[in-house]
Amino acid sequence: MDKYQLTRQMRLLQEAAEVDPALAEVVVSYTRLCTDRGVEPEFCLNEEDACEALKNASWFQKQFLDRNHNLGARLSALFVNFGKELSRRRVPVLYSPEDLAFQLGISMRQLNWLAFAKTGRYTKFEIAKANGKTRVIHAPASKLKTLQRWIAERILLKSRPTSRRKRILR
Repeated sequence: MDKYQLTRQMRLLQEAAEVDPALAEVVVSYTRLCTDRGVEPEFCLNEEDACEALKNASWFQKQFLDRNHNLGARLSALFVNFGKELSRRRVPVLYSPEDLAFQLGISMRQLNWLAFAKTGRYTKFEIAKANGKTRVIHAPASKLKTLQRWIAERILLKSRPTSRRKRILR
C-alpha cells in the first residue's frame, strides 16, 4: 500500500471514531513521516509495549507528557514515537503551540498575536520599478520575520519534497 492510501485510510478511521482533530493530525503526520521513509508506523497495541516506549522518552517528551497526564499509555507512546521520528529528521519536536512559543523564547500571547493579529504584523510601502510603475511591498514586523526565519531554517529547509526527489532520480 502506498503512503497516500495509508494516510487517507488513517484519516477516515479517525473521522469515523470521532477522534480529537489535533490528535488525528499527529497520527496522520506520524504515518506520513514513516511511510516517506518506507517503514511501518509503530503503534503500541498493548500496554506493555507502550510502557517500554515511554521509558525511552526524551526529557522534552517527558515534559509534554507531564503536562498531558490524562493521555493513556498507548497514546503517550504514539507521541514518543512521533517525537523520535521528528528527531531522526533533525527537526524540533513540537507537539503544541506552547512548545513552539517555548522554543522561540516568546510568550503564548506574543505567538497568538504574530499568528492571528489583523493589523500591525506587516508594514506596507511602495518602491519604484525600472518601467516607471510601482511595486507594493508588505514587509513583516521584526518579531514575525524572526519567527518565519526560525521555522524556515529549522523545519522547512530540512524537509525534502518526495515528488521532487522522484523527478530528479528519473
